[in-house]
Amino acid sequence: MSRAEQKEKNKRRRAFLDALDEQLSNPETPEINEQYERLLDLGIPDLKARLQMARVFANYVWHTLRKDDYTYGDYVAELSRLPETDSSNEYVVDGDEIA
Repeated sequence: MSRAEQKEKNKRRRAFLDALDEQLSNPETPEINEQYERLLDLGIPDLKARLQMARVFANYVWHTLRKDDYTYGDYVAELSRLPETDSSNEYVVDGDEIA
């Protein structure tokens, strides 16, 4: 992947992290914060937990844009399966690798 492609990927990742952070602070989506706290309780570091959740959120957005039969409940259910549903073991945010 070229440096420009990596930069673009990181920009998209940052946008999903920002959207997730909004959900985490929104009193109308307490189940998102519950899943975040659960991941932290499992010993997953903050950024890694948020990256895993952002990946699931991106999937939710993708299905929503396609008008698939994928609901907010499906999104929360998929979050509840983390970290098992997260197949990635390498993360890059703003050029920093996180194992």
